[in-house]
Amino acid sequence: MKIYHLPKLSCLAGLLLFWAGAALGASTTTTAATAGNPPDLATLRAWVAEMKVRERGPFKHIRWFCKDGAILEPVPYACETRGGGVQHGEWSEITRKVRGAGYPIANVLADITPEQVIGAKAIPDFLSFLLMEKFLIAFDDGWIFRR
Repeated sequence: MKIYHLPKLSCLAGLLLFWAGAALGASTTTTAATAGNPPDLATLRAWVAEMKVRERGPFKHIRWFCKDGAILEPVPYACETRGGGVQHGEWSEITRKVRGAGYPIANVLADITPEQVIGAKAIPDFLSFLLMEKFLIAFDDGWIFRR
């Protein structure tokens, strides 16, 4: 069995395993990393610790994501005239930065397409990251779903 990007996977495991530990003083460390430079591991850990104490975790709010690309307020049947859609949390800016640094946290399963998981255009390691995240969410008492 070939394992791809093992260093990145072990870094993800380190970051995600932090969730199971103490919140490291969970200060409000929302300062962005220097423009153009990825955040360091300490900053990423602080951001994840902050997500754990925020009311909506890694999400900003709930929205409808319509098939035509529109993002709408969470009202009944908002995407009905736009070809349908799904309702789920929208990532916070910090979550986007963590994901941009190569750590795909807060995966929204409702938006996953088969092409992302299987076939020639599949995202490498996607299933590995997803399984790791699912395990750690369960291990940490489902922190992402507490509120």
